[in-house]
Amino acid sequence: MSPVSFAEFSKNPISAVAFIMLGVVGFLYYDSEATKKELIANCKNENIVLAKKIELMQRKIKQSDSLVMAYKFDCDLYLLAMENDSTIITNLMKKNEKDFGNF
Repeated sequence: MSPVSFAEFSKNPISAVAFIMLGVVGFLYYDSEATKKELIANCKNENIVLAKKIELMQRKIKQSDSLVMAYKFDCDLYLLAMENDSTIITNLMKKNEKDFGNF
């Protein structure tokens, strides 16, 4: 049995269509709420993934900053040695040969 019979529809078609539209609007509202909840869940999962990527990138930036500072220190040390005394360079070269071998 349909919610609106043909006899009721023929007597008052506007109220019958309004009643059917009420059901349609209710269904669309329910569907939109379900879709919204699904989108929120997907966004939370994506935020977790992006947070992990950001954390990894921050770690890599710290590592690269550390390397840059180490190389800067080495360059400053070598420049200081070249400006002041050549014996410091020979001592550093001997130390590097002992630590790393000849390249």
